[in-house]
Amino acid sequence: MAKKEISELREKIAEIAGMEGVLKSKSFDEIAPYIITGKALNFTVNEGTRILQKYEGPGSPTTICERTRLIDFCGWETTNEEGEAVFRLSDFNCPRTDAVTIYDIPINIVATSRIEVAIMTIQARIDPDDRNDIIITCKSYGPEGNALGNVLFNWRLLVPGTSSPIIS
Repeated sequence: MAKKEISELREKIAEIAGMEGVLKSKSFDEIAPYIITGKALNFTVNEGTRILQKYEGPGSPTTICERTRLIDFCGWETTNEEGEAVFRLSDFNCPRTDAVTIYDIPINIVATSRIEVAIMTIQARIDPDDRNDIIITCKSYGPEGNALGNVLFNWRLLVPGTSSPIIS
């Protein structure tokens, strides 16, 4: 890659990531992690234990421990001009033809801004119309509490899920 192309790429990445002036002095190797060709999603499936507490009136709760399938997803997204990103897990997950995954609670999610000045809030919920999907809403704010748009962030979600065969 020519020096001019690297310089232009560095400026474009800095503009997209909201890091003007920060990346200009960095080498290509240091900014390479910001070069994105597509939204990545990695996920792993592990067995785990879910502990639930059930309240049935006065007194101590009943504790239930059960083995469950835990699915760990991670990816990246960018907020829009108004500082909000709304997306579905199915936007990143390849559909299966042999089974359907039904998600359960609790859903654990975290978002990390790729710039220092942004404060992120994130929420994930099972789609009430489709238990096979999760709706994720993330908002980004500046230091004064105002909406901050075009913020690149990483996210990670851990959720219990079960697979059921598709019956035709």
